[in-house]
Amino acid sequence: MHFYNILFAASGNAMRRRRKNLFCLLRFPANSGIFVSIIKTYVSDMRTFNSKCTARKEFGYMNIALLGFGTVGRGFYELLTERPLSLNICAVLARRPLEGLNCMVTSDFYKILNEADADIIVEAMGGLEPAHEYICAALRAKKHVVTANKQLMCAYYDELTALSRENGVSLRCTAAAGGGIPWLSSLARAASVDAIISVSGIMNGTSNYILDAMSRRGMDYAAALSDAQRLGYAEADPTADVCGLDTRRKLVLSTNIAYGVSISESDVPCFGIANITAEDMRFFQENGLACRLIGHAERHFGTISAAVEPMLFGADAGEARVCECGNMMSLCAAHMGGQSFLGAGAGAYPTGSNVLADCRAIAEAEGCSAFYTDSFTRAQVDNSRAYQRYYIRRQGCAPVITAPLSVEQAHAMCRVEGFNGFMAAIAE
Repeated sequence: MHFYNILFAASGNAMRRRRKNLFCLLRFPANSGIFVSIIKTYVSDMRTFNSKCTARKEFGYMNIALLGFGTVGRGFYELLTERPLSLNICAVLARRPLEGLNCMVTSDFYKILNEADADIIVEAMGGLEPAHEYICAALRAKKHVVTANKQLMCAYYDELTALSRENGVSLRCTAAAGGGIPWLSSLARAASVDAIISVSGIMNGTSNYILDAMSRRGMDYAAALSDAQRLGYAEADPTADVCGLDTRRKLVLSTNIAYGVSISESDVPCFGIANITAEDMRFFQENGLACRLIGHAERHFGTISAAVEPMLFGADAGEARVCECGNMMSLCAAHMGGQSFLGAGAGAYPTGSNVLADCRAIAEAEGCSAFYTDSFTRAQVDNSRAYQRYYIRRQGCAPVITAPLSVEQAHAMCRVEGFNGFMAAIAE
């Protein structure tokens, strides 16, 4: 008697989320009616399955829906489509039709959510709404989410991380701090094996470009800002960059991941570079100092200090050598010591590369954790125990170097009515 061997693969949403195939080998006589019936059913089912899961032929294959096709979205799309990865763009959310895309293109997010069969939602829209609505809906629908939206992550940190845990899916935002630098993922790995003492860094490329231009090319603040805007480094409204708000958001995310806490933007005092003058810069150069806008956080006696402020470094410091739009993120751990990460903090391809890395990590990691950390303890920032010397120049007065002040005291001095000068901490 002749027998046919028939290999069956279990399919469906549950299998696709697990990224495992369950196989069964059956043997039936060649003239069996059972054979014919089963084959017909199998072929019909597989046609349906394959039409919904385009090219999902290897373990770990996942479909991605991309929300937004601006600078970051387009960069991510180009990086993904030019590499043979087990990831597929199945849908793009865009305001207008896009030529040359071999996938669903629509302006209706819920059409994507309900029809595109996406495993991962990549949010590259920016802003708070409707990005917040879409990400929440995606997490509730048990879709993994990857975003570069630092504003959104800071504003809704507790809600979004809770939704990812409740629905058993991953939420990743490595590109939200550091652009192309794998800062948040590296920080999370360090925090999982060692106690983080401090995190700090140049986290905003626009402010660094301005300070670098003032230092190396002798430009005044207005000219350096105008040059940054001309080159596309600074927005028409540069407030978030030069006042330190962008740096603060990245610092909040870094602090939360480093210490397993939840702090808010409002917890972190912020002093930017908008009041710096050419006279300030000459003083720094005459004393062998370089000024950089720094976000820093540190544990002090069981509490966490955190602030954004200009800081003065000696010429040999790594931060002093970061030129133009570069970023530099550093951590110090109890046993590993110091580690620094240097690279492009923005741009289509650097940022898109971290978005892609997050997607690949989700696709390849069985049992990937919901977020970078499993701890979300609400914490208060206490800057009363963090002391350092400061350069302070009040308007119309000569600059002074203070005795050690707490971060709390220094920022309180600069918040008084009528203070139109400049302040910078001195790195010791």
